Amino acid sequence: MQLVENGIINGYTDGTYKPEKAVTRGEFLKLIMVALYGGNDYFEINNFNIGHWAMPYAIEASRSGYLMNGTTVAGLDNPISRKEMVNILAKICLKNRIEKDELGTTIEFSDTSRLDENTNMYIDFVTENGLISGYPDRTFKPEKTMTRAEVATVMGRFLDLMY
Repeated sequence: MQLVENGIINGYTDGTYKPEKAVTRGEFLKLIMVALYGGNDYFEINNFNIGHWAMPYAIEASRSGYLMNGTTVAGLDNPISRKEMVNILAKICLKNRIEKDELGTTIEFSDTSRLDENTNMYIDFVTENGLISGYPDRTFKPEKTMTRAEVATVMGRFLDLMY
């Protein structure tokens, strides 16, 4: 409800939320950028009006250096992976100095050793700050796509961390 009340997340026109539906890159960029900017006003005032509905959020994320290295604003309708979401979240938190006073513990995941050093650092950062966790079998599943329910949980934690 906190996300709905803050205008960050909403359901579909048919009154459903579809919690198991995959979240796209464009949807996640909108959610995180609206949360970071404290609402949608900035994006409505500075409407870039360039094709895709999520382009203003993607352009701002790219301009601010929040996208994963090597990614572009293309593919906004593709599902977002846990790895990409973590990269974006960590960059936003680090750049804006959003973190807990006392960090949690670092978790060694069994499936992240082949990831690049920066991604592993970002995974450590977001898990230590309680934004996202792994699975009971000690995996992180970096390529798994995020559902609307999972993203709502992460966004709620992000708001709690910001304030």
